[in-house]
Amino acid sequence: MKTDLTQEQIEFYQENGYIIIEDFLTPEELATWRRHVDDAVARR
Repeated sequence: MKTDLTQEQIEFYQENGYIIIEDFLTPEELATWRRHVDDAVARR
């Protein structure tokens, strides 16, 4: 998981309320998150 932010990214978030972080998760991390979210939605 990419967690280091530049000052520019922080300022963008503070001004806009959102940020896009390219390649935030690796493909493996994304697959894990997707599986857990799908399971949680199915339980609801």
